[in-house]
Amino acid sequence: MKQNPGHGHSDILSINFSYNGIPIFVDPGTKRYSNLLANLELKRASSHNTVSVNGEDQSKLWGFFRWAFLPEKTKYNYRNDENSVILEASFKGFKNIGGAIHSRSIEINDLELIILDNIKSDNLSTIEQSFILSEFVTFEEINKKHYLICGNSKFEFLIDSIEPFKIEIVDFKIYTSYDNPLNSKKIRILYNTKSKHILSKIKIKLINE
Repeated sequence: MKQNPGHGHSDILSINFSYNGIPIFVDPGTKRYSNLLANLELKRASSHNTVSVNGEDQSKLWGFFRWAFLPEKTKYNYRNDENSVILEASFKGFKNIGGAIHSRSIEINDLELIILDNIKSDNLSTIEQSFILSEFVTFEEINKKHYLICGNSKFEFLIDSIEPFKIEIVDFKIYTSYDNPLNSKKIRILYNTKSKHILSKIKIKLINE
């Protein structure tokens, strides 16, 4: 929101995802318009379904209505490919740490959601991918495999990257209305790297309904 960036969140390339009308990945919402830490956290990249670099946001958060070092060169495109829709987007941000380019490709069809993240920077050390779950979704690990359970539907959650990573499930509060929290979870995927380029593929595959 270049014309009024103070109202924006660090949510470029964040997605919401629903299946059969049930939300799976959601926006965190807003608790209150104030500079208290809990309110500011909901504006950050790590509170959206996108990527943060070296623990930083796409812009620098100076206050609830103040951002600095705004992103640029944002590009969007989509196309149809047989039975899939493919969305492609990229931007240059994280200028306060020297800059990084984040490109994301999203492919969706009847059975799969595939998210391909490509991050390039001369100053990479840690990358965090976040996925905010709705209150209707549970996350399970069975025999070292990960699953999302949503009503009668079950999805396998697959991560493919040559970079070492760890996956964490943390408590998270979402706000479907002002100052009205719901208890949920966040999937946090952490990469530590000395590379200047990280490529990661997340696949959410329907295996049962």
